[in-house]
Amino acid sequence: MKENYIYPNVPEIIGEIVQEMVSATSGTIDLLSTAGGVTTISTDAGLLQPGQQVVIAEQLYTVIEVTHLGFDVDGELPIGLVGSAWELYVSYDFGHLKEINDKINSPDAQLSLPMVWLMLDVQQSQNLQPPTWGTASVRIAIIAESERDIDAGYRLNNTFANQLEPLRMKFEKALYSDVAKKYLYLAPGERFEIDSYNRYFYGSADKNKNTLGATITDAIELSFEINLRANKQCKTLKIK
Repeated sequence: MKENYIYPNVPEIIGEIVQEMVSATSGTIDLLSTAGGVTTISTDAGLLQPGQQVVIAEQLYTVIEVTHLGFDVDGELPIGLVGSAWELYVSYDFGHLKEINDKINSPDAQLSLPMVWLMLDVQQSQNLQPPTWGTASVRIAIIAESERDIDAGYRLNNTFANQLEPLRMKFEKALYSDVAKKYLYLAPGERFEIDSYNRYFYGSADKNKNTLGATITDAIELSFEINLRANKQCKTLKIK
């Protein structure tokens, strides 16, 4: 029987890696208490950082403080949520650079931040030599909401240090996860060569050119090559 191979769907692959990045920062609420509009949650907070958001019972909460005992969130949670799961919140989408720029600069856009955005088109080259199908050049942006009237030093110490850098590290760690290994091939001891760029006022060349009411964002862009693992199919070539 002739062996054929799945054409790798890079947007789906990156989406699963982002989900692994999120799932790796999650846990269960052991205890909780509320006072003054703040809820203290007892749990293993792992690598959670202040300023990040978590999903609890399908609601978003902002993390105020993280300790070795758990973390505090803005808002009062009902005691009935003890035993419920919590998970880091990061959205994911993909498209052309113009699409994300339009979303950032539109006052009416529904932009869920923080976000991992995969730039399309993804350049792929087929060189079928199992265990690899070929290669792809990947460029993503990790985007977080920022402020218009702050200087670069404040951005580096707050938006980048507290929000974007922790997410970058989580994403890069997820690239080496078992989920990623289903799709990406690395030789033993091999590491991804990732170029990282800080982008201020992401989506606009000039802060004064942002549309009134637009979202002000900063971002970290990552560019890297991946070796796509060849997955065999018995009958037809599946192209998406």
